[in-house]
Amino acid sequence: MRTIFLLIVYLVFANNLFCQKNDYVWLHGFNATLESPPPFGITILDFNHRPVLLSRETQNMGFPDASFSMSDKEGQLIFKTNGLEIFTAGDELMENGADLDEGLFVFPQGAFALPWPGRDSLYCLIHEKTAFEDNTAYVSEFLYSLVDMRENNGAGAVTEKNVPLMEGAFYYHTAVRHGNGRDWWIVAPDAYEAAYYVLLLTPEGFEGPYIQEFDFPLDTIKIRSQKIFSPDGSLYVDFDSWNGIRVFPFDRCTGELGEPRNVPFGFGAPFPFPGWGAAISPNSRFLYTCTNTLLMQYDLWSSNIADSADTVGIFDDFQTPFSSTFYFMQLAPDGRIYICATNGENMYHVINNPNAKGTACEFLPHGLVTPTLTYIHIPYFPNYRLYDLPDSPCDSLGIDGYIPKNEQEK
Repeated sequence: MRTIFLLIVYLVFANNLFCQKNDYVWLHGFNATLESPPPFGITILDFNHRPVLLSRETQNMGFPDASFSMSDKEGQLIFKTNGLEIFTAGDELMENGADLDEGLFVFPQGAFALPWPGRDSLYCLIHEKTAFEDNTAYVSEFLYSLVDMRENNGAGAVTEKNVPLMEGAFYYHTAVRHGNGRDWWIVAPDAYEAAYYVLLLTPEGFEGPYIQEFDFPLDTIKIRSQKIFSPDGSLYVDFDSWNGIRVFPFDRCTGELGEPRNVPFGFGAPFPFPGWGAAISPNSRFLYTCTNTLLMQYDLWSSNIADSADTVGIFDDFQTPFSSTFYFMQLAPDGRIYICATNGENMYHVINNPNAKGTACEFLPHGLVTPTLTYIHIPYFPNYRLYDLPDSPCDSLGIDGYIPKNEQEK
């Protein structure tokens, strides 16, 4: 009996750890009234269902550039933002949720939230202020706002807003869980220099920024292409279509970037920007990048990443109603990678089996039809299901979270 009891306790505890579904509801599209016909409106992608459940709603909030929706650990939507305002799950403007200090506009990856370490009800939304100089747009300041879901009978309220984090000239910021299983690292590349700014979010607040400088050359300002962490947190990838791809080892204990492996990209051109999206397979082996018309795969386990380059997708001139060329990517909870288009389309491209090498990854152009137009973005989410780094110097808090283990190809 004691053995059965312990097994039940373990299963309940394990399920609580495994069930970190903060990214299980995605939103995109244009706000619309009840009288607005499709294809206008908001598409909801609900990954609590397999396959993903799609539905259309009319909502007060639209997502012209940035899109972020936070769910609780059970996968229920609790708030949403477009980087300009914060709305409740019930589609009402959250208390104190107006007038986020966004500047001119919001970049597609311009707002995301992290659970405050040690506080289940508190979320830290990291967002940006943008600027335009010498015909170039960039992030001039990072800010944060706090959402407390204990307020207003669980509808939430913004209890602190537009708190400055750091000023400068940056591009896309990303986050990864600290190796202690509790805190968060946030990394933002400098827009003009070979430098990276690192912040640490702990239960006491933010530490940093810590600046790491490198000596690799930059031919021009970094293009607005995605910067991402591998799902296991061991690699940070700076995809820059003009200056190449740089793959950094990342120390989740210290927040340090190691010396990068440089991978020439070779598609640089002044306009239109030919390189945009990047994502990494669930097993952290394959990097996917895209130009407007080409989808590339790189083997991060290879001794020569550049030589492993393989074209796994080519744009097929599909239009719904505009040209559905490739843009940004996001690894989803169902293990697939979704790619939005550079125009407002009612579909996503899909990499169905990203853990597989070459064309076995099963790229499906316009493989997911959505009930509304997507505009030109895809939500960004860090890996909420990455926790402690076992046997590391910083794994000292006793947090044994769930790290998905995928079958690794030889």
